Amino acid sequence: MNGANPEKDPQKNLLPILSIAATTITTIIISLYYLSSGSFIIFQNLFYIPIILSCMYYAMRGFIYSICLAIIYFLLILTFTSDSDTILQSLIRVTLFIAIGGIITFLSMQHKRLKGTLQEEREKFRVVADSTYDWVYWTDPQRNLLYVSPSCERISGYRSKEFMADAGLIYHIVHPDDQDLFRRHMDEYHNLMANKKGEVEFRIVDRNNKEHWIAQLCQPVYNNEGQFLGRCSSNRDITERKQADEALHASKAQLSNALEMAHLGPWEYDVANDLFTFNDHFYKIFSTTVEQCGGYTMDSAEYAHRFVHPDDIVVVGEEIRKAIETMDPYFNRQIEHRMLYADGTIGYINVRFFIIKDSHGKTVKTYGVNQDITSLKKSEEALRENEEKFRTIFDRASDGILIADAITKQFLQGNTSACSMLGYTKEEIESLTVYDIHPPEDITHVLDEFEKQLKGEKILAKDLPVLRKDGSIFYVDIGSTLITIGGMHYLMGIFHDITAHKEAEEMLLKERKKFITLSENAAFGMVLIDGEGKITYVNPKFKELFGYDIEDVPDGRTWFKKAYPDPEYRKTVISAWVEDLKQARIGQKRPRTFKVYCKDGKEKIVNFVPVQLETGEHMMSCNDITEQKCFEEKLQAISLTDDLTGLYNRRGFFTLTQQQMKVAERAKKDMLLFFADLDKMKHINDTLGHQGGDKALIEVANILKEVFRESDIIGRMGGDEFAILAIDTTDETREVLIKRLHNTLDDYNRPEGRNYKLSLSIGIAHYDPEKPSSLDELIAQADTLMYEEKNNKQH
Repeated sequence: MNGANPEKDPQKNLLPILSIAATTITTIIISLYYLSSGSFIIFQNLFYIPIILSCMYYAMRGFIYSICLAIIYFLLILTFTSDSDTILQSLIRVTLFIAIGGIITFLSMQHKRLKGTLQEEREKFRVVADSTYDWVYWTDPQRNLLYVSPSCERISGYRSKEFMADAGLIYHIVHPDDQDLFRRHMDEYHNLMANKKGEVEFRIVDRNNKEHWIAQLCQPVYNNEGQFLGRCSSNRDITERKQADEALHASKAQLSNALEMAHLGPWEYDVANDLFTFNDHFYKIFSTTVEQCGGYTMDSAEYAHRFVHPDDIVVVGEEIRKAIETMDPYFNRQIEHRMLYADGTIGYINVRFFIIKDSHGKTVKTYGVNQDITSLKKSEEALRENEEKFRTIFDRASDGILIADAITKQFLQGNTSACSMLGYTKEEIESLTVYDIHPPEDITHVLDEFEKQLKGEKILAKDLPVLRKDGSIFYVDIGSTLITIGGMHYLMGIFHDITAHKEAEEMLLKERKKFITLSENAAFGMVLIDGEGKITYVNPKFKELFGYDIEDVPDGRTWFKKAYPDPEYRKTVISAWVEDLKQARIGQKRPRTFKVYCKDGKEKIVNFVPVQLETGEHMMSCNDITEQKCFEEKLQAISLTDDLTGLYNRRGFFTLTQQQMKVAERAKKDMLLFFADLDKMKHINDTLGHQGGDKALIEVANILKEVFRESDIIGRMGGDEFAILAIDTTDETREVLIKRLHNTLDDYNRPEGRNYKLSLSIGIAHYDPEKPSSLDELIAQADTLMYEEKNNKQH
């Protein structure tokens, strides 16, 4: 690396050596020619060339070489001339040659020394960068790659030189779903001010098509003068962390679903006022309702009388007393006691409660949650003894710790839990090695994990077999860290017994079997759909509800075609499902109601409740609500129509008219409100009775239906009064409708033998969307005009 030792790489320096030699020989030959012809000026300038070249390329030795050339130059002068002035000038020029050579030599040596120092610093940086665990790469201000650390191969499967050769490789390996995110990040952080950092998380696909989650941190780099040199990007593989986050999220979702299925009932108790506050979930636990209990609040005496078993009232009261009297602000309790259902039967309940204290340390409130554990108590009765033993062991268990010599692998010491795990005393453990606590057939794998942990390549060794003193085997996860004691290196291992985890897996399998049993006996249809849209399971109720078996509808596409034969309606249904799928979250319910065409040709109204599972599947419940919907429609019709005439009643007219007025105001449409009264209704009732009066009202209703359009709203306001809202009208419409009404009345009255003649007094109010009026104002205006017409008829 030192510029004074060019011979260390003779092949590299061959070209400058040949160049200097050729230049020197050529210079001497040309010099002899010019000297012989008496041309000293050209001769003198020629010698600058080899002197400068030798000093530039060979520093100190080049300088010595330049002195020799200067002497040769002077000797040639003495040979070809005896002129004292020329000799003096040549002597000055020799001195100048030596001075120039010295200056160039000094500058050349300084340049090569700085170049060597820079090279050494670069090598130091490269050694440090190459040793980093993260994948690091550098770019210049123009985004050109300057360096890629070897760790890129560990994460991506591609070597540094592959990235250096192909600048687009980093973009190529980004997961297709994250391409836009990554490119946007790269563009944004390169466009940021130089002193800003950029962070992003994305996925890559390595050479073996395996996905990795990467956390990238980009930050600027400056030299000592503050000049921006580019950016350094550090890529860390966070795949395991992401997997852990997803597992945690799934666990939270499972817990949330379990709490919902458990029907927990929260409550609060105001100490000063001796008042409990409940909600509907609480009452549901006891198979009662707020109406039956007279409200959401009750005092402690009523609570105990209604819900607590008489033999457990003292126990519950004692716990409440402790909560009130305790000085511990973090006091909390969990108790189980017998409860009373609304019908008097006995169950079991689990109560977990906490306290709230005021600034004086006085308990002012307790709050908690009740859970009905009656079915759990019954199902666990046969296993109670074994569970109590397991709970005792589990509650007292803690991780074992062993410290082993990094070289000899002999244990320095072990804690009480490790002794308990292995069955050895502390003294016995100190005489053992790693070889003694693992099965012989697994020792190679164990030692390999030990060495990786020792080198820092691995922190957690999973699922390792451990041999107890009695010869039995159990499995642990061992986390380790390197420590130094008295100048000696040891590996401290923390042994975590994963037996409980394996038992939990077995319990999960049992729970899955329970789920299948429940679904087979469910009172509603259930269907399971995988991530590709294939239907993998339908329960018996599903077959009973729709008539379709899994062979009839093997996938969602077939289901949509058979269940929704109308193309337009099918399109609406599919759009709704697609929108729900986009917004779906694990455990979230998004109920939908659709009309379904069954296998037997019948049409049913079904409520669907899909739930996305953490496995990517969708579980959907199906409940037939056809009868419920029909009943609701009948109730709706009864509440809005007049029984006698079939017209809208006052409520129906007001409801529909107010909606139509909003539409007219937005659309800027004029309307007319007709208010009509049947003339001489009292005379008809008095002479023909109420049956005659009813007949007259029905005839008026029929006349109004004939005169007005189907889009107009006609209602009987009560007694002999009618109202009509004529929609989208003009000035011509008013006259046409009045004329049509009079003609129709005449047609009804024309036949001979009628006992009465129909006559209507009418008032008409105009609705102007530019100056909108309320419905009450329009009716009042039309009513006034109607009575004016009636009075005019009487005079």
